[in-house]
Amino acid sequence: MARIAIIGAGHNGLVCANYLARAGHSVTLFEQHRLLGGAARTDEETFPGYKLSSCSYVCSLFMTKIVQDLGLKKHGYEIINRDPALFKPTLDGRFLSLGRSAEENFRQMAKFSQKDAEMFSRYEADHSCIGEFVEKFLLETPPSMPPRSWADVRDLLKAAGRTLALGPRAHVRLLELVMRSPQAVLSKYFESDVIRSAMLPDATIGSLDISALLLILHQFMGEAGGARGVWGFQRGGMGGISKALAQAGKEYGVEIRLNEPVESIRFSKSGVANGVYLESGEIVSADVIVSNATPHETFTRLVPAGECPTGYLKRVESDDYTSGVMKVNAILRGLPDFRALRGFKNPAHFIKGTIHISPSTAYIERALSQAKKGESSKRPLIEMTIPSIVDDTLAPVGHHVMSMFVQYTPYYPKSGEWTPERKERYFRENILGAIRPFVTNIDEMIIDAQILAPPDLYEQFRLTGGNIFHGGMKLSQMYFLRHLYRTPKKGLYLCGAGTHPGGGVMGACGHNAAREINHDLSR
Repeated sequence: MARIAIIGAGHNGLVCANYLARAGHSVTLFEQHRLLGGAARTDEETFPGYKLSSCSYVCSLFMTKIVQDLGLKKHGYEIINRDPALFKPTLDGRFLSLGRSAEENFRQMAKFSQKDAEMFSRYEADHSCIGEFVEKFLLETPPSMPPRSWADVRDLLKAAGRTLALGPRAHVRLLELVMRSPQAVLSKYFESDVIRSAMLPDATIGSLDISALLLILHQFMGEAGGARGVWGFQRGGMGGISKALAQAGKEYGVEIRLNEPVESIRFSKSGVANGVYLESGEIVSADVIVSNATPHETFTRLVPAGECPTGYLKRVESDDYTSGVMKVNAILRGLPDFRALRGFKNPAHFIKGTIHISPSTAYIERALSQAKKGESSKRPLIEMTIPSIVDDTLAPVGHHVMSMFVQYTPYYPKSGEWTPERKERYFRENILGAIRPFVTNIDEMIIDAQILAPPDLYEQFRLTGGNIFHGGMKLSQMYFLRHLYRTPKKGLYLCGAGTHPGGGVMGACGHNAAREINHDLSR
């Protein structure tokens, strides 16, 4: 039995801890924050009486295998489906609503283009196979490149065989997703800018780069919502997933120490990781150290200077962590009154899912262009959710919680750092300014708001650069080009979203890291 210390009780750290403890090892997690879950956290402290999903806010990608292996449903894991899943108001007073009903989706799209309504089923058929193809790689360890063993060669050949099995038509579509812009991919299928601009935000999640591949994977991967590509809310907020993992871990003997920041990782004279130094002054010995922090945070802050090989450190420092995300969590005294829903008996029905404030593709491109110049978008792209419509545990009766995922806001805007006053002004003038054309009463409904600019995402969640994925989800940082679980330092492993397969509340990184650690310990 090995003594294992895991740094960070985010969902990947918790998944990793469960699998390692289930294998018989003694596992302790050290979490810097007083709340469990990292970015998958439920905050009941900021606004007493309300439950906020502080950072992550919807779920589809969490792996079914993990749910079944660890029996998470008996510990409170429960995804609430959202149908409709998307609501997009338009400036001319109309709206697009998409959900699980093919017939209703056809009717909704036909309001804007009969041709697009007919094309949507082809779009889904053409790309769902790509999502299924990529999913097969999520719970596997990529081979090292260049190959270092016959096992690496075997895995490369296996990946090549899967790719060939897709067939020539799918190969063409895969190449399009890799080489063409998401705007070009969407324009190939849809003529209506309303429909294109409703889908384009899925290609921009958490980044200043836009990716057609990310667009398709976001729409056609994951089954946590009950069907492929369906996103839902965890009952009680996203921290419910972390709490379920913590409860499962208790059965295996996992110890979780909250409000226990790790100052640094300890190494023996021969360079083997053998413990952690806590900020409290305590020294904890361990046979294996696993970091759920970003690779950058791990090797530039937690690993003492001089311990990391120069070449590997240069790679870590060259990783792209740029992001443009602001997260706003608001509490409301009632529901927003959307102009497009005037006259409907039950307007709340249409806003159960994600509400897109993205009037046109030009609007999204303009917001992105401003951020790339170092300016906060004057009219940002906003994804809003009001989970309390379908989950009455989140707010007092008649009140609601609203999440706003705002893009694009640079970490260091040219106009100056994110002071509390600047954040408040940006919220009132720019964010609410983007919402007001669609909602008549947004200012009256908001009681208070928690505004998390990119530097706040680092301070609260240790997300380097404010990047929600622990590093950009682009081709140059994916699969074998992403960090793997073993590091150059013996006894030190990574299990966070900076490893394959990357960000999102999947649990795959923690699952895969535990498998490799168990393999090494068994030898």
